[in-house]
Amino acid sequence: MDETNVRGQRNVIDGEAELLQGFEFNLNAKLDNTIYAPYTTAVDRPTGKLTVNIPAFVSANMISAPGSELTSNF
Repeated sequence: MDETNVRGQRNVIDGEAELLQGFEFNLNAKLDNTIYAPYTTAVDRPTGKLTVNIPAFVSANMISAPGSELTSNF
C-alpha cells in the first residue's frame, strides 16, 4: 500500500501497517498458539522502527512448537 516510494523500495511504514494486524507467516503455527509469553509491540512511524519486547521467560513452559507432520510422496 506504499505509494510514496518506488517499486523495490516500498515499505510497510509508508503504507498501511495496520493491515499487518493479525497477519501470520504460518497458518499451521500461529504466533498466539505457539508462544504464550507476554509481549508488546510498538511502531514508530517517523523512523520506521518496529519494536517487539518479549521479557525473559522459560521456553519449556511458554513455547509450544508446532507439530511436524512430514509426508513423503516417494
